[in-house]
Amino acid sequence: MRRLPRLQLAVVIGALAVTLSTPADAGTRDISRDTLAADDGWAAAGGGTTGGSTAADAHVFTVRSRAELVRALDGGSATPKIIRVAGTIDANTADNARQLDCDDYATGGYALKKYLAAYDPRTWGSAKPSGPQEEARQASAAHNACNSGSERDLTDDVGWTPTLHQKIDSAARADEEVARGAGAGRIP
Repeated sequence: MRRLPRLQLAVVIGALAVTLSTPADAGTRDISRDTLAADDGWAAAGGGTTGGSTAADAHVFTVRSRAELVRALDGGSATPKIIRVAGTIDANTADNARQLDCDDYATGGYALKKYLAAYDPRTWGSAKPSGPQEEARQASAAHNACNSGSERDLTDDVGWTPTLHQKIDSAARADEEVARGAGAGRIP
């Protein structure tokens, strides 16, 4: 019997492993119509969710821009829908492709110049800001969970406690867990 060189043997074994591990219906199964198993993540809390599994074909979207995503979300309607994202969507982009800035998110009369004038330490002192401009600043801030734009600032005092988990891991810890193989339905 002829022996295969190691590289050819490895290729044959790899191809056999892929063939044996691929489900027969892998090419036809639409995982976007799957529902979560009981206790499989936060979406399964309180009876779970079916997601868009019952969406009519007219409510299945592939989006490539913020404008397409906004249209697909349909104002947050209760209509079951499946939204697939192709590529990267910059949520800080207006429908006309203009980059959004802080002024675009300002609400309730918030203006940076007014805020800085109101809470200037020379006149306000060292007390924690409070009042209309601080309230407007907080309302203008409904899209970030932290100040620097880095999830690494997220701490246990975010104002809510997940019901299926008792603590929030740091981003560094989450990175380590994912690298070790954590994921949906798998906790190392």
